Amino acid sequence: MRQELLVESNAGQVKPLSTAVPQGGGVAMLVRRGDKKGEMQLESVDSYVEAAQSLFSGSQQLPVLSGSSTFFPYPSDAFAKRRAFVHSEDEDVMKLFRSLAGESDSDHNSGNRTLSSDAAWTVSFIKPGSACHGWCDPKQVVNEMGRRRGLLMYMLVVEESLRQDAFICSLQSNWCRLIDELRMTVAGKVAAPFIDVSANNPKSDRK
Repeated sequence: MRQELLVESNAGQVKPLSTAVPQGGGVAMLVRRGDKKGEMQLESVDSYVEAAQSLFSGSQQLPVLSGSSTFFPYPSDAFAKRRAFVHSEDEDVMKLFRSLAGESDSDHNSGNRTLSSDAAWTVSFIKPGSACHGWCDPKQVVNEMGRRRGLLMYMLVVEESLRQDAFICSLQSNWCRLIDELRMTVAGKVAAPFIDVSANNPKSDRK
């Protein structure tokens, strides 16, 4: 299923994602949209892009918690290859990230600016048309994909996220919380950089 649904984009070329052992230095980015719009304040895509850029550039000033004086320790070149696994229900968000991998036809209307220095990413994602987009009603997912395939697709997102070495998402999303808990336990990545883009939002209660 991995080989069927996962693809990666680099230098404008899209190809199936290798099923081999991950190369390391990847960043998982979960940009929650869809039905979450009515439940939480959605962070701009720019906040995700800028967080990833901090990792790519080797910033040593990424706090473990918002306002903390303790920072994540990691080699400054750990994420220099600018690799990211991105998942979002919003097709415009996905087009934006694909444009960062050089896909010139991936114009977007997401209302977020793209930083001009962000070219040359390698972005992996669920193949378009395979994942739920917009407001994802569970019954609709079951009807379109079937119970087994729908569940496996969501679990594939979790698995591929946990294969990465850093994590960017909003802890106001339960999907993000699941990834955060699993990366600290079964994935054995408790010391991996984790950036909560909602950390400055008063509704984010991570302590």
